[in-house]
Amino acid sequence: MTAPLPIRVLLLSPRSEINQAGHEVGYLDHRSSAMPLLQAVENLGELVEVDTMLYNTQFGMLIGKFGEFS
Repeated sequence: MTAPLPIRVLLLSPRSEINQAGHEVGYLDHRSSAMPLLQAVENLGELVEVDTMLYNTQFGMLIGKFGEFS
């Protein structure tokens, strides 16, 4: 199965403060994985489309972005 081009990448900026066990968690810099991803795809030109990062991501906003890609 093949997918139509461009490949679409949606970067999110999560802000978890409490894990599933109810313990506070420290801030994990999401850019530590986002930057290598962006660097890996930057030479693909029009074959890839990177959407803007969402800050203070809420579920409704996420669903709205998925609707834009369909």
